[in-house]
Amino acid sequence: MKTFSDTFPAVVVAATRALELRQPGASRLVNDSLAFEMLPIGWRALLRLLCLPGFHRLTLLLHMRLMPGTLGSLLCRTRYIDDVVTHSMDNDLEQLVIIGAGLDTRAYRIDGIDRIHVYEVDLPDMIAMKRSSLQRVLGAIPEHVTLVPADLEQPDLGITLSAAGFRPERPTLFVCEGVTQYLTAGAVDSVMKLVSATSGSIVFSYVQREIIERVNRREGSRAIIWLASRLWPPVTFGLHAEEVETYLLDRGLSLLDHVGDTDYRDRYLAVLSRDLSLSQGERIAFARATRA
Repeated sequence: MKTFSDTFPAVVVAATRALELRQPGASRLVNDSLAFEMLPIGWRALLRLLCLPGFHRLTLLLHMRLMPGTLGSLLCRTRYIDDVVTHSMDNDLEQLVIIGAGLDTRAYRIDGIDRIHVYEVDLPDMIAMKRSSLQRVLGAIPEHVTLVPADLEQPDLGITLSAAGFRPERPTLFVCEGVTQYLTAGAVDSVMKLVSATSGSIVFSYVQREIIERVNRREGSRAIIWLASRLWPPVTFGLHAEEVETYLLDRGLSLLDHVGDTDYRDRYLAVLSRDLSLSQGERIAFARATRA
């Protein structure tokens, strides 16, 4: 049965991208015109209220107070992965697999994305919610998109994808944004080994292990710990930044890029003249199968 904590992270990410539309176009990190419409009706009403004069600034201040650095990092994370997807499309990409797709809109907003086939994978209840939102917003599921209900904790993701039409021999990029921390180590292993077996590439975010250990010891902001325990699924998986390259090599993947808050500041915030606080607790790795 779907619980509030199952869908809350997906809704928060979509709402954050929707709030970014209030920024002038030239300074936006993400330009997601569908994010707001994809939200459930109650969340759309709440967001309209929070965007009223006076409330918008209060919302941002509250966000920064309770979850310092997460808003800026989430937007930069999305921008970075958008860039990876766009670059991959310029290099003969044929398939995109979005794992833990939630309310992600890349399959509908990136220019030229309809030239490749996109597989959006998530839990059955989340896929049902996504299907309903897409039919409401777009009228139908576009032909280049296949929604794939799957339990990522089961080891048969490759079989499930193949049954949905996925072809492992074709150039593929896997996207796993804001997902690995909610999976077991075994489930993350299965995803990495699937990528290496298909000679594809993967871009994924991960929470640094020391952050998880600190939370488990109840260190840090009590407000964050209290919110996380009630609104988010348990955070179970993480990596130490210095072990990522070896971790990937052991699973048949070669690290191509590895970024975090300082990279976001140099690549995006400085260029756009934006001043946003960033979290040091999450990083992104981009890797390719060593056999590719």
